[in-house]
Amino acid sequence: MFDSLIILLAATIFLASIVRTATGFGFALIAIPILSFFLEPVSAVAITMLFQTASAIPIAFSNLTKKEWDYAMKLLLFSLTGLLPGVAFLIITPPIAVQLIVTLCIFCALFLIAKGVSFNATLSVKQWVTVGFISGFMHGLAGVSGPPILAVLHADTTLEKRQKRQIMSVFFLFAGTLALIPMLTQVPALLLNIKTLAVLCIAMFSGMYIGQKLFNRLNATQFRFCTLVLMLISGLLATGQLIQFIIHLL
Repeated sequence: MFDSLIILLAATIFLASIVRTATGFGFALIAIPILSFFLEPVSAVAITMLFQTASAIPIAFSNLTKKEWDYAMKLLLFSLTGLLPGVAFLIITPPIAVQLIVTLCIFCALFLIAKGVSFNATLSVKQWVTVGFISGFMHGLAGVSGPPILAVLHADTTLEKRQKRQIMSVFFLFAGTLALIPMLTQVPALLLNIKTLAVLCIAMFSGMYIGQKLFNRLNATQFRFCTLVLMLISGLLATGQLIQFIIHLL
């Protein structure tokens, strides 16, 4: 028999895997707040990063085309321009200012997607640099490179929902792997148990199976709607954290 902690971990990973597979993002959005209720924050993030990265592999390399690979690599390459400035800004900036920037970034991306801002021309180098810098900056600042990337992918009318999900998966797979390396030293000892790890992997693959079924049923409009809902939840959570910062200062 498994104790309640393993059951909670498995249920969380199962749910997060469904969301991630159905939409291309949202694993951390679901997992970290839940895991933080019964694990240390560092352990919650470490477990999330491990299974988030693993769950991206099948999607990232399933029928991957050159267009999707090039798109993701451009995003990843240009995001490196903003990574160090983001980390530097994090070091010198008060936490409340960082949280304010994160909240504004999420709601700006949400607004652009909801408004239906779109383009059907190839991005110029200047535009790639701008998008990459912003996503890299936000990743270095708070690990939230997703919102600007989602805004661009949903604005690109040449991309189908499958391509949007795959590009996100490839990008987050490589970006997540870079972040995962130092986090491996913080993985809880319970994951070193083979039976526990097997249960959690089964939960992840089960969630991915159901998530794929849901993804297949979603049309382009429904896929966009799911993105908006998750972005709104993310924005509300960020707003709640910002309010907590403000309350502590008063």
